Amino acid sequence: MFRRHSLVLAFSAVFFTTSASYSQSQTQPPSSDQTLIQAVDQWWPWPSNSTKDKPKAAAPQKMPALHLDSQSITVSGISAGAYMATQLQMAYSATFTGVGSVAGGPWNCADGTVWQAQTNCMNTTSNINVQDLVSDLRAAERAKDVDTLDNLKRIRVYLYNSDTDGVVRPPIRKKNIEFFEHFVPKANIKVEQDLRSAHGFPTVDYGVECGLAQSPYLMKCNYDTAGEILKQMYPGTTLKKTKMAADSLYVVDQSEFSDDGALLGANAYLYVPKACAQGRSNCRLHVALHGCLQADETLNDVFAVHAGYNEWAEGSDIVVLYPQARKSMMNPNGCFDWFGYAGADYAVKSGRQMRAIKGMIDRLVSP
Repeated sequence: MFRRHSLVLAFSAVFFTTSASYSQSQTQPPSSDQTLIQAVDQWWPWPSNSTKDKPKAAAPQKMPALHLDSQSITVSGISAGAYMATQLQMAYSATFTGVGSVAGGPWNCADGTVWQAQTNCMNTTSNINVQDLVSDLRAAERAKDVDTLDNLKRIRVYLYNSDTDGVVRPPIRKKNIEFFEHFVPKANIKVEQDLRSAHGFPTVDYGVECGLAQSPYLMKCNYDTAGEILKQMYPGTTLKKTKMAADSLYVVDQSEFSDDGALLGANAYLYVPKACAQGRSNCRLHVALHGCLQADETLNDVFAVHAGYNEWAEGSDIVVLYPQARKSMMNPNGCFDWFGYAGADYAVKSGRQMRAIKGMIDRLVSP
C-alpha cells in the first residue's frame, strides 16, 4: 500500500491496474481505470446477488443507538476478516481496546496488491519485511491517517494460526507476532498454535470436520474460538456462556454508512442480548468479521448464528456487530478489503470500508 499502492485485478484475460503514492492517495480522486472498474463492478450480474432460491430475510432495521460502553469496543475476524480486524485496530486504536486474528497476518501485509496478498501473505513470507510495515504504520501516524500508536500499549491481542492451515500457512504466524510485539506488550498477546485445524474458524461442535477447509469454513474442533477471543479481550471480568436468543439477532441496514465504492453488502447482523435491549447500561461491543465465502449472500446468517459469539454475548452483556462484505468483479469471494480493491487507502482511517464500520460503531455507542 505505502510503497506500491498498486492493485492488480484479473477477470478472464482482462487486467486493470491502478497505482499511486501514499501521499497522492489521500488527496487525489480515483484514476480513470479505478473508476471504470467500480462502474463495471456495480453493473456485473453476479449470480450470488440474486434472491432466487434464498430464504426470505427479515426487513432490515435502522442501526440503533444503544448507548454502549465506548471504552469496551473490540474486534476480531477470520482470514480476510482477520486482516480487516487488524487494520481497524491499528487505524482506530483510540476506539478499539482489543483485536482477535484467526488465520490472519500483519497490518498492510498485502501492500495494495492481489499478488502480494495471495503469495507472501498466505503461502510464503519471504518478501514480508516487518520493519517496513512498522515504518509504514509510523508514517501513517505522522500523517494523522491512524490514531496515535501509543494507544496500542493498552490493547489485548489474540492470535490463532494453525500449523496445519493450508491456506494461510504457518510462517505468517511468526510475522504476525513480530509485528504486534513492536507495539503491544508481550504479556497482552495470547497466541494459540497447538490446535491442528484446516483453514477456517474452529467451533465446539458446528461445521465441517476440523481438518477440512470447506464451506461454511466453520469447523467442529471441540474448541471455542469465539469464547477464547472474548475472554482475552475482556480481562478482569467473568464472562458467562448461555443459550443465544434467536429473536435477539437482527438484520440491520448498513448501507447508510457507506457508498457504492465501499463494495459492502446492504445489511449487517446485530446480536443484542436481552439485558442490553432492555436498557442495561455499560453493555460492551464486539465486532466480528467473516472471512471470504462467508458473507450473507453466500451463507445467509450462518456465520452470525454459528461462529459461537452470541452464546457468550447473551451471558455477558456484549452486543455483537457482524458487518457484511459482498462479492464483486474485483472481489469474487466476498472478502473484506485487505488488499485495496475499494481504494488505495484501505488500511487507514480514510478507507471506505474502515469508515463505514467505524460509522456503525459510532451509532451503536451513541445515546
